[in-house]
Amino acid sequence: MLLKTYGEMVQIIKPELCKDRKTFAKLDLAEYIAEKKFDGERIIAIKEGDDIILQRRSGKDATHVYPEVVEALRAFKNDIILDGEMVVFIDGVDDFQEGLQPRIHLKNENKIYTKSLETPATYMLFDILHAGNADLRQRSLDTRKAYLNNYYKQFIQGTTAKYNIKVVEYSEFVEDVFDIAKKNGWEGVVLKPKLAMYMESSRKQWIKRKITFDADFIFTAYEENNKGIKLLKYEHDERDQVVLNISEENPLVIQCGGEQSSEVKYLLDKNDEAYVTVSYMNKTSANRLRMPVFKKVVD
Repeated sequence: MLLKTYGEMVQIIKPELCKDRKTFAKLDLAEYIAEKKFDGERIIAIKEGDDIILQRRSGKDATHVYPEVVEALRAFKNDIILDGEMVVFIDGVDDFQEGLQPRIHLKNENKIYTKSLETPATYMLFDILHAGNADLRQRSLDTRKAYLNNYYKQFIQGTTAKYNIKVVEYSEFVEDVFDIAKKNGWEGVVLKPKLAMYMESSRKQWIKRKITFDADFIFTAYEENNKGIKLLKYEHDERDQVVLNISEENPLVIQCGGEQSSEVKYLLDKNDEAYVTVSYMNKTSANRLRMPVFKKVVD
């Protein structure tokens, strides 16, 4: 019995984590598979009989937040422990800010139910840790992937549960996946050794490489703070390299600190504008920058 095996009610399954890396240098890519890094919430799902628990990366309970996924998980007939990312797709794009964030901390049942209909969550599975009586954590990743695909085909694929539960695609052609990620504006890619066992809490095996983009913008306003200056952009300028959904009420805001803040402040005071490069991860479905940061003044 899983829930009894893993503690008085349920032991916190501490998910394996990623270490950040900026390049693939010195890696033998033939030893890895590559997956899309989704923009969502890491969730461990534990099912024993009719009992289902969704745990956040911290171990806190998220079962009540995703009732549509809990119902879909009932399609699995065996006891099972799964690892994956909870996401909300908007216009086909996994969007944390506009999709998942508004519902992630809801507690009111009526609001949760409404959000489950308006912005339904999809549980993107990338690992299986326990199936029936078998503890799979000591098995290799490629073996676990085979288990996961077989279970999905057996219990989910031909049912309505497939709309809320999907299996993450992966490839052995790591560099090709990274090229696809850049073209499609993914958050990044995750590399995992094909023959590795599942190591709870460890950052030794899985590698995350984030993807960032640069664009130049004209800023015409700023506010000083204890970290430097906060750049504010309220409207589009024809010299901007990217057109965004911004306004007086909802501007693009970039923090600029250190010596660079003095340079940018000088330009704004002297010329009433500054042309700067902003790095960001991708654009949201609302046509705004995700995690924008100041990079440099444009020469």
